[in-house]
Amino acid sequence: MENISTDLPSPTNILTFPVMAQLGIMFSRSSYSFYNLHLHRHYNPRLSEIRISTVATDISATPGSAFFLVSGKNRDTGDVCMFGAYIAVPSKDGGEIQSTEEENVVNWQDSCLFELSPVHDIYPGKVGSPGWTSTEDSLCFGNRANGVAFDLENDLRNATISHTTDGKQRLVYNPSSWRGNWQVKFDIEEVELWVDEE
Repeated sequence: MENISTDLPSPTNILTFPVMAQLGIMFSRSSYSFYNLHLHRHYNPRLSEIRISTVATDISATPGSAFFLVSGKNRDTGDVCMFGAYIAVPSKDGGEIQSTEEENVVNWQDSCLFELSPVHDIYPGKVGSPGWTSTEDSLCFGNRANGVAFDLENDLRNATISHTTDGKQRLVYNPSSWRGNWQVKFDIEEVELWVDEE
């Protein structure tokens, strides 16, 4: 019997085997596997200054579907926060989330946001909406006024997750209605950009 761990990517501080298992559950409807996944970029904002515009460019230039994983500590409680984005078509999804069926993406999972800790949840993206916007100071996945938004700022040192179920503006990432309205702010410790070039 093959040792499955030799076929999976080497675990890191964020993408551990338990996190791979969580993502496997979240993406069980698709044909996603982690065998071709490799670490494309690693950012540690505690060790060096990181320009948000560089991160946005790195995401858009990713040569295959990508996982953007962010880990840090909740400012109020000190609890671990782990949040991320699955980006099916990085070269296009920033301007407009693509239908993976139309793009013939192997794993046929449209772009989405997900939460790994402290809660396990997934927020599907709306095809045709801008997956993210960036300025010199901020990278925001989603619309802060409606749905789920994941906002990174201050040289990739801080993140805010907004979950709004009753906003009036166009949403990009669908919230979980049972969770209501809330916001979490956390200090980022590490960020990993993983790519699947299959």
